[in-house]
This record gives sequence, C-alpha cells and structure tokens, in this order.
Amino acid sequence: MLSAQEAHNYDEFVADADDNLKAALSQTQFDAASNLITKKLKDGYDLSPLGELKQKGFQVFLYRLRPKADGDDLLATLSIKDGKVGGILFH
Repeated sequence: MLSAQEAHNYDEFVADADDNLKAALSQTQFDAASNLITKKLKDGYDLSPLGELKQKGFQVFLYRLRPKADGDDLLATLSIKDGKVGGILFH
C-alpha cells in the first residue's frame, strides 16, 4: 500500500481494502494524503517493523518509517481483518 501511495495510485491502494475503507476514503482524500507522505519520503526511507497487536478484531502491524532526509520519523499502523485492510494511518 505504501508503494501505491508513493505512485499516487488510488486503485492499487484500495485493491486489498475492505468495503468500509473504500467507502471512507475518496480519491481526493487519498491524493491529499499521498502528496503529504511522498513529500516527506521523497529522498527515500527505511522501514522497520515494530511489532503487532490485536485491536477490535483487527491484527494491527506497527512500522517506523525513517526518512533519509532530516525530519521526524513516522509511525505507520496497518490494520487487517479477514485478509482485507481496514485502515492504514501515519502518525
């Protein structure tokens, strides 16, 4: 999903999303989020898994994205249930 966001490819991004995420995320919202993320990560980044946990029936995976350019790290959470992505957030 991160590569889809970097490529600004909405259809690829929601390909594995559940119906709730597809309904909640418009193309416009996706484009705005992609612009923010790709600006932050344009010089490359390191992705490190931090662990996982269960929340409200979802398996939630935690990742640290460390931009190669100066700046704060991002915490990414990816929530999966029944093989479908229910959410992805960058903090």
